[in-house]
Amino acid sequence: MLQIGAPVFLSSLQSTDTPVQLEPLRNSTGGTRHHDEAFVRDLIHRSPGILPISEIEPIFDQARSICIELPNPAGFADNLLVTPEGGIVLVECKLQRNLQARREVIAQIMDYAAQLQSWTFEDLDAAVRRAELPGGGKPTGLVECFDDHDDFDPLAFMDAVTRNLRRGRMLLLVVGDGIREGLESLAGIIQRHPGFHAALGLIELKIFPLPQGGFVVQPRTLLRTLNIERGVVTFSDDRLAITPPPVTPVHDAVNTSGKRPASLTEEEFYTILASRSPETPRVVKNLVQRLENLGLTPEFKRSLIMRWTGADGRLHNIINIRKSGRIKFEALSWQLQTEAELTMADAYRQSIADALGGEVRGSSSGRNVWSYDRLIFVDDLCQHEDEFVNAVERLLHQFHELEQNRERQL
Repeated sequence: MLQIGAPVFLSSLQSTDTPVQLEPLRNSTGGTRHHDEAFVRDLIHRSPGILPISEIEPIFDQARSICIELPNPAGFADNLLVTPEGGIVLVECKLQRNLQARREVIAQIMDYAAQLQSWTFEDLDAAVRRAELPGGGKPTGLVECFDDHDDFDPLAFMDAVTRNLRRGRMLLLVVGDGIREGLESLAGIIQRHPGFHAALGLIELKIFPLPQGGFVVQPRTLLRTLNIERGVVTFSDDRLAITPPPVTPVHDAVNTSGKRPASLTEEEFYTILASRSPETPRVVKNLVQRLENLGLTPEFKRSLIMRWTGADGRLHNIINIRKSGRIKFEALSWQLQTEAELTMADAYRQSIADALGGEVRGSSSGRNVWSYDRLIFVDDLCQHEDEFVNAVERLLHQFHELEQNRERQL
């Protein structure tokens, strides 16, 4: 289980200042009531960034607060957040003193999600308009919530919301001040809800009063799952993983290697790529598999980053594939420390540009491969997949040689 130390308060940054360890407010059964679940719900709506979503499913990290008390046939969901790409986040808030609710909250939020799975975009939009906002008032429609967002595509957004509802692809978050339910009981609840492609996170919010007035709220992730679907339940540290049934072939599955369950972030990344071309996800998955065979590791955030770890522990971003299909190589230079390494990185980019008939542009810390007046796209690269994989292999070989030379000089 992930542990976080208690914060301390400093009145200044002088070395003579005495640190004061902060003690959290406690809402125990029968004790003083400092705040209630409505307070937590409204806090999340007003400050959604307090939720460590990027630790759980990075693809949802731009989720906006839409409403509170979302009506559905199973009850009222405390918070609804939605991303500009149509990702859906449901939040249920429960405090430690409410023991029965604490035991039932996982089943409750999954029941909400099960109800939404039969909805269309129009159903969800109508429910949002019947929901509430903190302090009173009614929300606008879903599309209207993103009027100020650059490059927002209403039709693509509506299609994505409908698709995610139908597939049960959501992020479910339970937020409280001390959720301690055993993982075994959570597994039992999850297994009663087959057919989901949801991810579940348990988040603890601790509130610390400051000596000079005011409060600090400290969030931490207690548990995060991979996709919720019927399969084998395993536990490791603070992760509960439900391994899906036998893996389908690579060209049909989101699981690119057959060795690891796919996260919602990975699934959504490939879904967005497919909107450019239905063939693109299959080609990219094949490329990822070939790069994994060279020792690279995929990391799905808001983009796909293929990383290689050097002998000294440095992480090198070999390629970055954006959801738009654009490709960037600039991050490769960020961890490089010597002129020899920077020269190798330049040669790597140039070899890719030569294969694609493009050119390398940018400063020493931000060089990318361009084709005419745009960054190259994944479609361009995959037409020259062998040349690209060979370029990566040469780069890794050069890194190995540098490391061996450093070892000999020690």
